[in-house]
Amino acid sequence: MGVINIILGVLLVLGGLSCLFTPFMTFLSLGYWIIILFFVYGIAAIVRSIATKSYGITLVFGIFSLFAGIVGLIHPGDVTLATDMFLLFLAGVWFIAQGIFLILLAFGAKRITGHFGWAGLVIGILAILLGMYSIAHPMIAALAIGMLISLYFIESGISLIMFGSVQNAVEDEIARRF
Repeated sequence: MGVINIILGVLLVLGGLSCLFTPFMTFLSLGYWIIILFFVYGIAAIVRSIATKSYGITLVFGIFSLFAGIVGLIHPGDVTLATDMFLLFLAGVWFIAQGIFLILLAFGAKRITGHFGWAGLVIGILAILLGMYSIAHPMIAALAIGMLISLYFIESGISLIMFGSVQNAVEDEIARRF
């Protein structure tokens, strides 16, 4: 079993390196994965709703997700590009919201601990600036997201290789003892 993890780890590292040299294309392919996730989530949510006889919000989101997935699979170019652009906007808004939250925590820290949270204030301001920059310059944000995905693949691949190596050593030790 450890050999499989090593092989998968090597493939992830190679895929990560490929993504590292083509970060913009990596970002653009992210829309396809999200459309597929919408499709799969929609089916799973609908099945779960029917199985548990819970016909509330889970079923509504399931139907919406399945519909979005089907539309994305039928018209992949337009929908995935819109999904990618939405992701860029969402990332910018997320940074801004996180920055506001950190600034509020910095001011709240004075009440709770008696010390002002200067680090939270500085990081919050930087997060807001990063969010505004991401919204104003979406291509830079797309490259950054593509690079982060590639680094995640490389890190995950190295982790799998290390896990597979340790797993092989453990399996060898168990086989030797018994």
